[in-house]
Amino acid sequence: LVPLAEPLINKMYDGFLKSKKMGREEAYQFITQCTKKAADAMKAQLKRKPNSIAKDVVDTSELELHCCSANPNYGHLWFQCRVSPIDSAREVIAEAKDVMASDIINYSYIYVAAMVRRAGIMMIIHHPEIVDSNGVENPYNDFDRFVNQQLRLAPTLDVILSEKEVSGSMFVTGLTDSNKRWNTYSLAEKRRILFGSDSLVN
Repeated sequence: LVPLAEPLINKMYDGFLKSKKMGREEAYQFITQCTKKAADAMKAQLKRKPNSIAKDVVDTSELELHCCSANPNYGHLWFQCRVSPIDSAREVIAEAKDVMASDIINYSYIYVAAMVRRAGIMMIIHHPEIVDSNGVENPYNDFDRFVNQQLRLAPTLDVILSEKEVSGSMFVTGLTDSNKRWNTYSLAEKRRILFGSDSLVN
């Protein structure tokens, strides 16, 4: 998804550098507009050429070979992709590759919008000559901690995209749709997702 976000970020950056001195709220509005445009562009691409988003997917054949005789427990996502208790690790990885690709494609506009938003906040941080800091300075020795603080102060992605059905909890663990529908699952389905498809558990 990074190659898809890169031209959108570059376009935002070019527009930002051409801007005159602005206040922080004005900068947030600029980032919000660019983030919305990025999400809309990805939605349009999903409708036109959905397969183009999955171009150059990482080859996992070597990983599948190393795992061919393993039987690990990799948690929530692993069990979601384990169809049968007798599935080999290679079969689970192959299934995971398919379902994760589908999941990422379906929600690619959110991932790309998040990258554009973050890049916009980084522009504010790195260009105090354009955006008035309003006395906002880095109180930490840890730059990453300061960046996270600035991200929390900016408009959130669900507010920017105006999508009530989108929340951070959807991306906490496993597949997005599974997290989204968690409260609708039966106890047996929840157990399968959390503990796998072993007969002793089910």
